[in-house]
Amino acid sequence: MNTINVMHLRSGVRGSNVILGAEGVILQIIKNIDRFRFRSVVASFKDPYVDVIPLIKEAERLEVPTELINPIGRYDIITSAFRLKKLFKKHNTHILHCHEYKSDIIGYIATRNTCVHLISTQHLWAGEVLRARIYEYLDSIIIKSKAFEKIITVSEDIKNTLISRNIKKERIVVIPNGIDVDKYGIDVSAGTVKDKLGINDDRIIICCIGRLSPQKGHFYLLNAAKEVIKAYRNVMFLFVGDGPLKKELEDLSSELNIENNVIFTGYRDDVKDILGISRLFVMPSLSEGTPMALLEAMASGKAVIATNVGGIPEVIKDGLNGILIKPKDTKELAEAIIRLLGNKKLIDEYGKNAKACIKSYYSAQAMTEKYEIMYENLLNG
Repeated sequence: MNTINVMHLRSGVRGSNVILGAEGVILQIIKNIDRFRFRSVVASFKDPYVDVIPLIKEAERLEVPTELINPIGRYDIITSAFRLKKLFKKHNTHILHCHEYKSDIIGYIATRNTCVHLISTQHLWAGEVLRARIYEYLDSIIIKSKAFEKIITVSEDIKNTLISRNIKKERIVVIPNGIDVDKYGIDVSAGTVKDKLGINDDRIIICCIGRLSPQKGHFYLLNAAKEVIKAYRNVMFLFVGDGPLKKELEDLSSELNIENNVIFTGYRDDVKDILGISRLFVMPSLSEGTPMALLEAMASGKAVIATNVGGIPEVIKDGLNGILIKPKDTKELAEAIIRLLGNKKLIDEYGKNAKACIKSYYSAQAMTEKYEIMYENLLNG
């Protein structure tokens, strides 16, 4: 069997110097794919605000070839597409696998009049700023083109959104995200981890992981935290991640007079250890695909409280492996946290069921095998 050459194209979040969900998916694919049957290349666009693109750095660490495309100006599309097309010849590319809207648009132009197969994974349409909404609008038009032979969504919810925008369901394939399950749920020294974070050992840790952006709903969790702290004085809320709202969130915690019970850790490379010392994991998002942080928390055996949005209810079954609440409902969120903190047996039950769910359905290997089948089907017609 001839090797199938797959190029992954990702634009990333401007100014981000961390691995986000879509980048994590790419890395899991290139890490777990059968290298005898497939050869991966990772391409990204140069970011003037970041010296080293995290996705490129990690791909190189995995000994996967990388390419950095340097656009002329912020909104350059044509030149970027021309440079991408040259990379097809360099790497004898069979399949261009785009991730997110900017990559879709440039990939669509670059693959015109070539033999390169074009597919896209739709991770999430959050539309937080005007520029993103414009790109998403263009993306919704472009992916209707038959040039995209398959459109992958990470959840049924995103699939239904695409169908509602007149994209034929026959071209859509759902492949949920997957993680390296074996990395999580390993015992850690709680005292050591808490010392690194400057937390007293008697504190009960509630963890929230995600980019500090409007989509993630952190403001609602902070307001809920005020009520939780009234019931449990020794609770500590950890907000793990960085983003544009960090200062506003810090200011709000001061206004609520809960700053002594809240830590904004910034980006951390020891997330699995932080999850290991956490009693609960909370995800108050306003929109989601299949969030990697949620899968990581569940693989760590954590009880989860999350909003009933996007692909979350496809993973969290209310009353079985976690609790689902309405988005933006501070009162319901606070009540759910307080209820779980008072019921250790239920916390343990949810955590056990959550871990079993991830092992069965959301492993990185299972995800990658589905992509492998798709790649082979594309080349075999």
